[in-house]
Amino acid sequence: MRTMLSAFLVVYLAFANDAAQAESFRADLQGGRIVLSISSEYFNRDMLVWNSGSQHRDQRLVQWRRSEGRVDLVTHPIDTIDGPIVDPGARLRRTNSVGFDVIERFPIVREDDYNVMIDVSELFLEEVPGMPSATSSLPESVVATHAEIDTVKNVQDRIIVSGVFTFSTSSLSQSERRLRRFHDVAPITIRTAWNIVVLPDSPMTARAFDPRMGFMKLSTGPHFGTDWLDFTGDPIHRWRLEKQDPQAAVSNPIRPIVFYIDNKTPDRWRPWIREGILSWLPAFEAAGFSNAIEVREMSADADPSILWNSEYSFVRWDDWSAERYSESRRGRGRHRGSIGMMFDPRSGEILKADILMGGPNEIARDMYFVRLAPLDTRAQRIPFPDAVMGEIYKFIAAHEAGHAFGLVDGNFGEFAYPAELARSQDWLEEMGHTPSIMSYARHNYLVQPEDGIPPELLVQRVGPMDRYSIRWGYSVFDPAEEAERLEEMVREQESLAWYRFNRYSSSLIGPDRTNEVVDNNDPIESTRLGLLNLRRVIELMPAATLHEDGGNALLEHMYFEVLRHWTNLMLHPLSMIGGVTTHQKSGAQPGPIYTPVDASFQRNALLFLNENAFQTPTWLDDDDILLRFGPRGGIANINDVQGRVLGSLLSTRRINALAEFSLPAEGNDDVYSLSEMLRDLRSSIWLEIYRRRVVVDPYRQGLQGTHIRILINHIEQNNSRMEADRLSNYAIASIVSDLDELKDEIESAIPKASDRISRAHLNRTLDELAASH
Repeated sequence: MRTMLSAFLVVYLAFANDAAQAESFRADLQGGRIVLSISSEYFNRDMLVWNSGSQHRDQRLVQWRRSEGRVDLVTHPIDTIDGPIVDPGARLRRTNSVGFDVIERFPIVREDDYNVMIDVSELFLEEVPGMPSATSSLPESVVATHAEIDTVKNVQDRIIVSGVFTFSTSSLSQSERRLRRFHDVAPITIRTAWNIVVLPDSPMTARAFDPRMGFMKLSTGPHFGTDWLDFTGDPIHRWRLEKQDPQAAVSNPIRPIVFYIDNKTPDRWRPWIREGILSWLPAFEAAGFSNAIEVREMSADADPSILWNSEYSFVRWDDWSAERYSESRRGRGRHRGSIGMMFDPRSGEILKADILMGGPNEIARDMYFVRLAPLDTRAQRIPFPDAVMGEIYKFIAAHEAGHAFGLVDGNFGEFAYPAELARSQDWLEEMGHTPSIMSYARHNYLVQPEDGIPPELLVQRVGPMDRYSIRWGYSVFDPAEEAERLEEMVREQESLAWYRFNRYSSSLIGPDRTNEVVDNNDPIESTRLGLLNLRRVIELMPAATLHEDGGNALLEHMYFEVLRHWTNLMLHPLSMIGGVTTHQKSGAQPGPIYTPVDASFQRNALLFLNENAFQTPTWLDDDDILLRFGPRGGIANINDVQGRVLGSLLSTRRINALAEFSLPAEGNDDVYSLSEMLRDLRSSIWLEIYRRRVVVDPYRQGLQGTHIRILINHIEQNNSRMEADRLSNYAIASIVSDLDELKDEIESAIPKASDRISRAHLNRTLDELAASH
């Protein structure tokens, strides 16, 4: 796209004579082309290129460097606090690297005493590797069919380039269509914008990442993370807050964090959203800043393009279903809540953080209904009144605001919360039912109707862990004392266990790593209380959904949300089996980081599951509900959710964990061994074969079939798995031994099977076992 049309050159040269009157860094749209003017003072300066189309992190630190007859756009390594380099090309470089990577080279079109002028149109009209992409939120296989830049603005050392792009979806595969809910081949037209921001020569003073605290850092996003225990030099993400009065313990900031509510946000939700964001004010006051947050209304006549300006942060109300979830009658529905962020990678300074919201918000509504409908009479009919939906939007806004302040999702000391206080109004008023709004604990379903707790105290909100996190991240210290003071604050976790933070990890199991449940120090009692309320939800569902504003489809949807919540409840005590508790520590802190859950707790957890999950929960098989949207299906539904729990119990990582714990003390009561767990499970799932008269009903036949198929699959598929996902030889031997015992027990039970169907089921099971090994 280097061809310069003669007509464009005439227009361009006329522009150049006017533009080159002073030193500048600016862009102008001329004849559909983008002309960039750069004066000498802007070469070799750090700039950030950010694209609005990405939800989180589509940005690039760049510099413009001049060579003979051309200008290069380059990306370069970033020196962090302690010296390590975050280098996007490091894995491919050799030792003779020049120290930077060239994104694109541009010939100089014109030059005068002040400025060099280049045509940079291709950076925005084409997909240039290394540049933030206009298609970052779209499937990879979409094809651009039309691109047009229609707006270029220059504002305070930043350039905003905006355009309209059309993409063809005809090349989408069937799997992509199913995944992204593309139901036709109509083209997609979007508006996207880039900001090129000149960063200050002196970055904000950075604060080093500490894995014991729940902050984002350069190489992690707000929803993802690892269990890195390295104390790297990466900076955490935070805003530049400076006191007006540096000597005061608490002072207004020189520049507060300001969010503007965009004009598309419905009026009736604005007070709730504002309240959710401002609920963080006490946390910042604990860090020494009063009035640190402001929420303002966007001017009614404001140019909509201001939403793309990286100088401002917004609450943006729109359809974000492509970013999170989409509609499905039996699926999760739509969820509106996320953030878009721009930050200075040299220091971690947050430059812009948009809170992305929208409606309807079925997922958040469903979460509220299946947890709190028995406790909030206002929520016993769908759709909810505005007062209930307002509380929901307040909760969402508060959670997303936490991301906007630099915090990640994770587990925040929930396992340390005392279960007996989850139903205390005094405790809930002061501490809440979970330490942090950044966890996925959701709402307090442990409370019972007779407790009389006001519903507003049951919604997840900013808690003590959040105030602690902001205090650590934003407090101002004398530079000579900062490291010591920060370490002192982290060590508060030793005496206050609900200050402990764990990033999500797919490789670890434990009761301090659960999601979608109200975690505390008694998962079994919590699940028992949750089941009491879920039974009440089942009773409330017909009246809540079958009316002029609802219908059979809504009843069906909510039924499967109940099944989803039932599964999450069962996974809560399950987290104790083969589980560990985690206390992240630095190298200077003594003691283990991971501690196996006490064996007696693990045994009690499986006993609870045997009685409540694997014994058929017939109360979920309600004809008054099921026959409204299909010819029953209760057996399949129950077997499906039981199978999910059973599959998690018998997952590779849990079996390997139990095998590891078994090695030092097989037969020791202080250890719950793999063999003991398999035996306890077998005795429960195959309970019928130990009776004098053997009768296995259809529900139990399905569960028993799932049990042996999971174990047989472990044996038959183990060698085909990735090495990290394979069971140890000890674990395989334990499974084989358990299946051999089951085979013998079934053979003894078959003569006791008095009905033909039960006998056929047992004979078929024997055939499967015989064929497996």
